[in-house]
Amino acid sequence: LKSIQIGDHGYIYLLDETGTVVSHPDLEQVGNNISHYEWVKPMLQKVSGSISYEWLGDTHLGMFAFFKPWGWIIVATDPFDEIYGTMNHAKKYILALAVFGSMGISLLAIILVRRLVIPLQLLVQGTQRVGKGDLDVSIPIKSRDEIGHLSRAFNVMSHNLKQSLGALKQSEFRLQRLNSRLISAQEDERKRLSVELHDEVGQSLAVLKLKVIFLEEGLETGDAKAKKECEDMTVY
Repeated sequence: LKSIQIGDHGYIYLLDETGTVVSHPDLEQVGNNISHYEWVKPMLQKVSGSISYEWLGDTHLGMFAFFKPWGWIIVATDPFDEIYGTMNHAKKYILALAVFGSMGISLLAIILVRRLVIPLQLLVQGTQRVGKGDLDVSIPIKSRDEIGHLSRAFNVMSHNLKQSLGALKQSEFRLQRLNSRLISAQEDERKRLSVELHDEVGQSLAVLKLKVIFLEEGLETGDAKAKKECEDMTVY
């Protein structure tokens, strides 16, 4: 049994049915009865199991089984520090890895959020500028994802609005020119009609004046022709 080693500090020892040490790597323990220890009592029940106990200032984990042909209890034990030492040591690395992993994930999350938030902020600002009438705004496209497609669509919309506004302004300018020409033509026609009317009225007045003169002359001479001129003037 001495040649059987469990880890660096583990070993195997034997007890008889009374709790007396039959075999032990520490020869001073051979022959000692340890049945008075509480942790030994479960072993004396002639069953198999495991125990945790204090021995020489260290906490040990023991596995035991009853070997019926010889009436011995076989105990394999090893200090807790050795069993869980590697695990405890690994916990430090796992904890450090978890901390750095969390920091890395947080940094990655911040980067991803910035990649999402900044383009959205640019889109919001661009929309506000377009709402105020600034159609020269253009959103930089730095990705090919949904944000990039949205930015591209915004730029196309802004460009189309600018072209539509330009066409509308040209149509308005042409309409103003046509309206100005129409007003000018109306004014010219009004002047022409005024001149023609003035000429016709002047001619009529001249004729009327002559007829009145003839009428007056006829009345003075008592010529019958004066009556005829008077009738003609009345008809006119």
